Amino acid sequence: LPNMAGLAESVSSWPGSRVVVAEAPDGKGRAAFAKEDIPAGAIVWTERAFALLPCLQHTSDCCQGCLKATRSETGFPLSCKRCHKVFYCSQECKTADSAFHDRICAHLAVLAPVAERFGIDEDIARMLIQVANASESTPGAAAPTHAPTAAAATASAPSIAVDAPEATPVPAAQLAFHASPAQCLELVAHKDKLSAQFVADIEAFYAEIATKAPKAPRLPAIDSSTVAGIIKANSHGDADGVIFGLFPGLSMLCHSCRPNCMYTIDKGICVVRACEPIPKGAEVTIQYLHDLGMSLRRRRETLERDRFFECKCPRCLAEDAAGVSTFEAFLCDKAGCTGLVPVVLDDSIPGIKEQQFACRVCGTAHPYAHYERFIDEDIGLLFSKFAYSFFSGSSGCPELCRAVTAARERARMHPHHEMMYTSYPNMIEACEREGDAAQAVLYCRARLAAVETFSPKFSFEQMILHRRLAILYSQQAASKPDALPALLWDKLRDKHKENAERHKAIVAEHAAVLGLENALF
Repeated sequence: LPNMAGLAESVSSWPGSRVVVAEAPDGKGRAAFAKEDIPAGAIVWTERAFALLPCLQHTSDCCQGCLKATRSETGFPLSCKRCHKVFYCSQECKTADSAFHDRICAHLAVLAPVAERFGIDEDIARMLIQVANASESTPGAAAPTHAPTAAAATASAPSIAVDAPEATPVPAAQLAFHASPAQCLELVAHKDKLSAQFVADIEAFYAEIATKAPKAPRLPAIDSSTVAGIIKANSHGDADGVIFGLFPGLSMLCHSCRPNCMYTIDKGICVVRACEPIPKGAEVTIQYLHDLGMSLRRRRETLERDRFFECKCPRCLAEDAAGVSTFEAFLCDKAGCTGLVPVVLDDSIPGIKEQQFACRVCGTAHPYAHYERFIDEDIGLLFSKFAYSFFSGSSGCPELCRAVTAARERARMHPHHEMMYTSYPNMIEACEREGDAAQAVLYCRARLAAVETFSPKFSFEQMILHRRLAILYSQQAASKPDALPALLWDKLRDKHKENAERHKAIVAEHAAVLGLENALF
C-alpha cells in the first residue's frame, strides 16, 4: 500500500489482531478485513494512543495523566501552576506526566491567542504541539502519551483470549499496539484537499508559537501542515466527546454509516469490539461520525468536510439508490399512498426555494413553500416554545411535547426526521422530569425505532434506550393512576413489569457483548 505498508503490515500481524489490512476491491483504498469468523462481542483490535488530549471544553474535567474524567462541576483542583492549561486527579498523575509536559508547558501557555489570530481550531493546535513532540522520539520507540502506568492499565483493561478459547486471558493493555512516530506519520494527510489558506495559517502559527516562548525547549522541525492534516483526518474521540487523539492502527478501519464494530477509549487504551457476527473476509468497520442519525446529505457533507471523503458505505449507497432518507423525509399526503417525499429544508442552497419535492412512489409533488410553511408557522414555533420551557426548567413540557407530535402529524413529517430525532432525548427528559412516564416511553420507543434502522445488532445507543425503557416501565408499574379500577390496574401493572424485565434482559445482553457490564442495573 502506498505510504502505508509499514503500518498496514504491523496492524495485520500484531498479536491479538483479528484483522488484515489490504486494498479494498471497490477501489476505495485500504481497508481492514476479518482474518477469521469473529463472534459478536469479540475484541478485534487494541491500541495505546499515540497522542491523546481532553477536548478544550473538558480540560478541567479530565486528568491529563490518566485521562480519567470527573462529573464535578468545578473539575479537578490540581493543575499546572505555570501554564494553567492541564489538570490532574492526583499528585501521582502530575508527577508521571511532568517529563513530557515540561517540554510543551510554555508553548501551551501562549497557544490560545496565537491560534485565535490565525483562525486555527485550538484543539488542533494543542494536538499539533503534542504530536510534534511525540514524533521527535526515536523511530520505532514508544511515543510519549498520557497513559496510565503498566500496572494501572493492566488492572483496568478488558481481557482477550489468544490463540485458543481455553488460553489464559491476557489483559488487552498488554496486547495493545503502540504506533511508532514513523508509523503515525504514514497516515494520509489529504494535503491536496486542505485549503491553501489553512496550510498557510498552520505553518505561520507553528513558526510563531516558538517565538512566543523563547526560553522553552525548541519545537521540533516538522511539516506542520502535513501533521495538522493527519490530525484533522484521523483523530478519534470517545463517545462522550471528552477526549480525542491519534490511534494510527484504528485509522486502518474504515467508516461505515452502519458499522459492525464499536470502540471505547479508557485510560489511553482503545478497544474495538464486534457488535455483530463478522464472517471471515468481511470488511471490519467503525463509525467516524459522533451520531449516525442524520440524513444521507448531512452525513456525506460532514464526512467530506472533516474527513475528506465521500461515504459509499452500503447504507449510503442504498439511500442514494432509493433517492430518500427517512431522516430528511415527509410522508406522502396522497390518499392511500405510503411513499416518502425527500425534502431538503435548507434555504442556503441556491435555487432550493424554486424546487418541487415529489413522492418517490406516486410522484405527487409540492413546492418548497408548502413544507416551509409548516416549519415556520407550526412545528417550528412549537419546537421553540418547547426548547425555551425545557432549558428554563418551566413546567408544562409534556403538553408542549404532545403539541409538537400533533404538529408533526399535521405536516406529515417522518417520525425519524432529524428535527424529531434530535429532539427526542430532551422530550424524554422533560416528560420524566414532570412524572409523565407514559409519554416518555412513546418518545423513547420512537428514538429506538430510528436507531435500529442504522445500528448493528448490539450497540451502545440501543443499550442506553433499552435501559431507559426498563426504568420508565418500572416507574409506571409503581404508580397507579387514580381513576383506574383495581382489576384493570393489576393487569396493566403486570404488563409494565413484564416490559421492564424484558428490556432489562436486553440491556444485560448488550452489556455482555459490548464489555459494558457496569451498565447493568
